[in-house]
Amino acid sequence: MRLDVEHTLADWRAYLRFVTQHTAAQRRQLWLVIVAVAVATALLLSALDWIPGWRFDGWSALLAIAFVVTMILIMTRLNRRLSGVPQSWLGPQVYELREDGIHCETRNGRTFVRWSALREVVETPDHLFLMLDEVAALIVPTRDLAVPGAVAAVRAEIQRLRNLACAPPPDETRADAALHAELNASEGAAPVPAQEAGVPPPPATAAAGTALPSPPNRWLALPRNLLAGLRLFVFAPVRAQDFSPSSRQAVLLVLVALGLWVLLDRLGRASDAYLAWFAIGMVAGLGALAFAILLLLAPRPRSSDHPAALSTAAAAVAPFLVLLGVALSLLPSSGYWTQVVVAVLPLFTVLMLYRVHRVSVQDSALGAGVRSIATVLILWGVFSNTLYAVPQFWFSASEAAAEDSPGDWSHSEHALFRQADLIDGALQRIRGGEQGRTDTFFVGFAGYGEQSVFGKEVRFAHEALGRRIDLAGRGLELVNSPTAGGEDGPLATVSGLRRALAGVAQRMNLDEDVLILFLTSHGEEDAELSVTQDILPLEPLRGQALRAALDDAGIRWRIVVISACHSGSFIPFLEDEHTLVATAARADRSSFGCSDERDLTYYGEALFRDALPQSRDFLDALNRTRSIVRKHEAQEDIRRSQRSEPQVYVGERMRAKLAELSFRAPG
Repeated sequence: MRLDVEHTLADWRAYLRFVTQHTAAQRRQLWLVIVAVAVATALLLSALDWIPGWRFDGWSALLAIAFVVTMILIMTRLNRRLSGVPQSWLGPQVYELREDGIHCETRNGRTFVRWSALREVVETPDHLFLMLDEVAALIVPTRDLAVPGAVAAVRAEIQRLRNLACAPPPDETRADAALHAELNASEGAAPVPAQEAGVPPPPATAAAGTALPSPPNRWLALPRNLLAGLRLFVFAPVRAQDFSPSSRQAVLLVLVALGLWVLLDRLGRASDAYLAWFAIGMVAGLGALAFAILLLLAPRPRSSDHPAALSTAAAAVAPFLVLLGVALSLLPSSGYWTQVVVAVLPLFTVLMLYRVHRVSVQDSALGAGVRSIATVLILWGVFSNTLYAVPQFWFSASEAAAEDSPGDWSHSEHALFRQADLIDGALQRIRGGEQGRTDTFFVGFAGYGEQSVFGKEVRFAHEALGRRIDLAGRGLELVNSPTAGGEDGPLATVSGLRRALAGVAQRMNLDEDVLILFLTSHGEEDAELSVTQDILPLEPLRGQALRAALDDAGIRWRIVVISACHSGSFIPFLEDEHTLVATAARADRSSFGCSDERDLTYYGEALFRDALPQSRDFLDALNRTRSIVRKHEAQEDIRRSQRSEPQVYVGERMRAKLAELSFRAPG
């Protein structure tokens, strides 16, 4: 039976409406799964947030999920708007229903569909849809079957031929079928795989370029793909048929790119260099994410070959992008030229992905551009928040030793050796307390030397307290910072703190005077403050060691202020009736604001800059500080379960002692 039909734009739109309705149940099921996974993820992260040691932001996770879903929706809508009607599909079509299958002929070529590939025949008022899978179909407009009963006759003929094809033929029939196939082959009507016959736009033809043939020799596939990737890279003419697409080829090409990168990174390294496998793992993970994003944002596939074609083309250009990146890294960097060099690789990657989409899957110009830019932006965001810098695959002991030069070690040893003299010199400048009145002494301790914010905070606290309390000549600062070298002032070490407290105690009237000890650093939940300075092997300051240092010094009246994460964990070690302990956070909470872009942490800013200048006494300042911190964290949209909650412990005798501090009038 021969069917002569004419496909029009109305038939294409009717086909799209039919596919949308035909897959409605699957789409509803997909969205239900997406919503269920999103809700389950949010609940899980919210539950984990209450477990000590876990720090997950449920709202950020929901925002990330919403972003991914939104990107899927945008790309889907964009693809529908940008996907034009395939011109090869419009116009006259000829379907011949034969015993071996359906022979399709268009103005661009021939295709063939076996009866075993036909899943069902769906009839609508205007069309017959011969379904090959969920979305691919051969379309017969019923207007071209104007004879009464023609639709029923076509359906009956299809059913008869399908039954005949499924029945086991006798030997004679098999011989006739072989002869028939031989005659067809001699006529040039070579069969085409069924999957090439009808993925939108249906039916696909070999001339339309949707079927990407493999080379005759599979060992030539890799060099064939590399050559096509080079043509893409140098903007030479290249066609989809120049690639040999497969998932295996995509993996092999990625391995070639990674191996080339590792080999080039080895050049110029020391002879004793060793391979850092963790760097290969990081790059492999980033590469897997890149291909996942590439396929997620890919246009709607028109055939089953499209995912393999897209990934193979992208992987084929990857080795040449590696060569470009290595070449750029060798260029001299200075000033604006550095910014230009850094921008070249991402921009060139966008251009390459644009060409990959246009060549491999015939994406529209606008769609290819949007997808390429979105892919590079997402990858750049992941890279900048995980790897931070270009990975290095080879390391050597000799290079590490050269970086830690003897001059650095000797300088650090000299700084550490001088600490006792520096502390003693600072103690000699401290005035003693006057008998018969309550004097106040200050010791500041900035423990974390890799950031400057803590040293700034100690100095600011000393000055701010001096404006409200008489501290003239009775203060000492122990500071670690990126610029501290041991020449200008003593470093913050546990041993140095013990020596400083013992020396200050000798200048105090221990029964009368009060010590304000201010400690600022990064903290841990087990009552531990980080103490670091360059390459010096320094011990952290722990709660038990701090209590022992105060007790051994004999200091009775103590005000201890700790600005650090989890600083509330120090309270059990320090509490007694003569002590006030104020901390920036609960034992199980973090504090905020400890970045080098700031001069003070949130807590230090609230206490010493905002609360102290206008408070009537120290307890009033601490109460104001807690209110300021709560308000600040609420404005920063920090979740209630993650807010720092500053703590204050006051011993009974210290509460009465605070009234003796000589607070100057505010302002």
